[in-house]
Amino acid sequence: MTLEELKIYWLQTEGLTLANLKSRYRGTWTGFIWTILNPLIMFGAQSFAFNYILKIQIHNYSLFLLSGLLPWLFLNQTIEMGMGTLQASGRLLKSFPIHPFVLICAVVIENFFNFFVAFVVTILPSMFLLEIPILYILLAPLAFFSLFIGTITLTSLAAIANVFYRDLRFILRFILSISFFFTPIFYDISIVPVKLKWIVSFNVFYYMIVPFRQLLHEQNLWSFATAIVEVFFIDIGLIGLTFYYWKRKRNELYSRL
Repeated sequence: MTLEELKIYWLQTEGLTLANLKSRYRGTWTGFIWTILNPLIMFGAQSFAFNYILKIQIHNYSLFLLSGLLPWLFLNQTIEMGMGTLQASGRLLKSFPIHPFVLICAVVIENFFNFFVAFVVTILPSMFLLEIPILYILLAPLAFFSLFIGTITLTSLAAIANVFYRDLRFILRFILSISFFFTPIFYDISIVPVKLKWIVSFNVFYYMIVPFRQLLHEQNLWSFATAIVEVFFIDIGLIGLTFYYWKRKRNELYSRL
């Protein structure tokens, strides 16, 4: 792949992302407001249920929950939206010289924009109110980048596989729905029984959330650095797996669309 091709793919991705955002929010403010209200409503309901009804004892529980919930919502919603992208765009891919990953990237970037807006509106004020050191704010892009790479690779794998296995989207939606309870989002990993911690150890969603939690809630630089290294290794593995799967299936892809 040449630099000229990469430039073309980027311009296509940029144009498609802007078109998607304009289409979603054109002529209405409610759509944009809902982008912010949706995680806030979920946060409020879960915070009340887990903190006041189940009485989960975690210091500064609101920030603890937010630092896990927002990345999880981005992961979950992006994979759900992106898994059917290639299948739904078969005619477009056959009619125009557009790379399949351009369509997937556009979905991920669009949702990443919504996630970033929700993050700024909900978490950033809390960081200043709680006097979180500026260093932790400056390190936040590392957590964002690792989450973005992990999400784009998982979404790509799901989108390619869904072309060949049409029922996969129903299985993935089920897996994503139950993964919320097996991912330490509203509870701390320390309460997971030792014999069940292997479930968390194989949960890639958890590793992508940990940097945000260590940065915002725990405020532990060493743990944050360790979490970032772990998630980057996972991202590299996912990139390799995605490239391998794409290389094997790309010749068959267009005939299946």
